[in-house]
Amino acid sequence: MIFDLLGIMAPVLACAALGFIWERRGLPYNTREITPLIVNIGTPALVVSTLLNTDLTLDVFLNMFGYALCAIGTTALVGLIILKLFRQDIYSFLPALTFPNAGNMGLSICFFAFGDIGLALGIAYFCVASIGQFTIGAAIASGQLSFTKIATSPLVWGIACALALIGTGTTLPVWAMNTIDLIGGFVIPLMLIGLGVSLARLKVSRLGISLFLSAVRIGGGFLIGWGVTEVFALEGILRGIVIIQTAMPVALFNYLFASYYNRDAEGVAGMVVISTVMSFLTLPALLWFALQGV
Repeated sequence: MIFDLLGIMAPVLACAALGFIWERRGLPYNTREITPLIVNIGTPALVVSTLLNTDLTLDVFLNMFGYALCAIGTTALVGLIILKLFRQDIYSFLPALTFPNAGNMGLSICFFAFGDIGLALGIAYFCVASIGQFTIGAAIASGQLSFTKIATSPLVWGIACALALIGTGTTLPVWAMNTIDLIGGFVIPLMLIGLGVSLARLKVSRLGISLFLSAVRIGGGFLIGWGVTEVFALEGILRGIVIIQTAMPVALFNYLFASYYNRDAEGVAGMVVISTVMSFLTLPALLWFALQGV
């Protein structure tokens, strides 16, 4: 079991460490240019590639959508109650508590823990989290809701194309699949390297509240993820994916939205850094629990 956990954790930690060291050495990494490439081109390609290369049925994929909605919705409700009880700014911290890093870390861990099937199911969860973050999350931070972002999102179009191909049993030509596979292949390494770069750039401030809310994100996320699997009697890989994705740390985009809309960006930055460090420390226990019964 120890070597199995090491095999899952080592690639994730190595890529993140590479990005961290790269930034600390002052080497160039243009986040403004690389992030749109990952979000708008690489991730939709990864979605299509993964879903078409696995034997995952449409029903299983859509069911994972439902489990993700339930987990994220419950997390939002619990987060809202906690923020009101402790009189913290909802506009700044509710998105950070609600939307986990289901992309950079979540997809990587799902892939290394469960292979292509795990990645496909992890993508279903990531799609819900990502769409929610760029619509509801952005709406909370800005105070305005825009459905245009959903309709114009490359990720949404990638999901729609993949589901249409699966539903109709359509097979793409070899040249098209090879191209999509190649483009989608750069996403996970670049996500993890970008995570390391971001950790090196962000500074922790408001340590007390950042530490408390980070513990809520990691611990509360784990409990909610486990609760969802118990309510729906999930087993095997489905159970593991829901638990892992729901227990991931604060996503970086929460900080970007807080900064852009003049919220408490420093507090959210502290949550990103602290929750990510927490997740690295708790990852062995999380993986051990998620792998039970697989």
